[in-house]
Amino acid sequence: MSPKSPLTMLITGGARGIGRGLVRHFVQSGHRVFTLDSDLEELQNTVSLALKQWIPEAESRDRNSGIKPLTRFAALTVDLKDRGAIIDAVGSVAQFCGENGKLDVLINNAMPGPHTWSDGRVMEDADAAIMVEWDEKVQVGLTAPFQLSRLCVPLLKVDEDEPSVPNPQLNPEEGGDGVQETSKEAERDPATMTNTKTKQKPGCIINISSTRAHQSEPDHEAYSAVKAGLLGLTQSLSISLGQRHNIRVNAIIPGWIHVGNENRKADAEKKQWVDGLTREDMNWHPAGRVGKVEDIIKTVEFLIESEFVTGEEIRVDGGVGRRMVYPE
Repeated sequence: MSPKSPLTMLITGGARGIGRGLVRHFVQSGHRVFTLDSDLEELQNTVSLALKQWIPEAESRDRNSGIKPLTRFAALTVDLKDRGAIIDAVGSVAQFCGENGKLDVLINNAMPGPHTWSDGRVMEDADAAIMVEWDEKVQVGLTAPFQLSRLCVPLLKVDEDEPSVPNPQLNPEEGGDGVQETSKEAERDPATMTNTKTKQKPGCIINISSTRAHQSEPDHEAYSAVKAGLLGLTQSLSISLGQRHNIRVNAIIPGWIHVGNENRKADAEKKQWVDGLTREDMNWHPAGRVGKVEDIIKTVEFLIESEFVTGEEIRVDGGVGRRMVYPE
């Protein structure tokens, strides 16, 4: 996605997995990205990649295209179980948004692993650790998205009396810095005003759920409950924030998205996306392969650009959820 002007985005869980893939793509595309994550070592690795590779690549491409480099990136280590820390983090995001204080996209992606209970436990174990883990998953995967969404409303909404702002056309084919210029006479002409200025649009929220909200395996109680709750939150927020502020809220339901190459250890080992996958893994999917981060990226881009889509759940699972399964 190469929009006419860069977006300002907040992505949680951006240090590894799907979140890191989203951060990389949007930074490389020239957008302004702020990411939150609780894993300091993974986040430091992601920041290093952004500063050494992703941002220079974006700036080099933009310079070669005659476009002024606009990329900006920030990251913060945050415990999303800590409501006070979330409040402080949103304050940092507001500063990152700059003078206009506008956030275009909030992506609630963070979720602690594993999908099952840790250390082989099951829910009926007489172990206090079960409830500790339940609380952690609910706090990070459901409570934090709600808190972030409500705290970011002032950054996502657009005031009714907000003035129009120039609408730059960042198109390298135009030459120069890619900004189309308009004569003063045209600016004064009401007939041409809509071609040169645009009113800011409200931001949108995208929640990353999971097919495990609808389908499950043994010992996924906390993970599945959180991901199902995120779908309910999406529907409710889409109505409340839509009616009051025209903020759109949608959810993506990923299936098997292979992200074994999206972490610090995999970087050191130079792992590729296909590593660890078998032909049987690919054939299990009616689409003919396992999912990639790029599949989620494309869905995020669709939801950002689709101004008439809100309250929706988009399944991205290669068709597995529609497949009838029989015992062998």
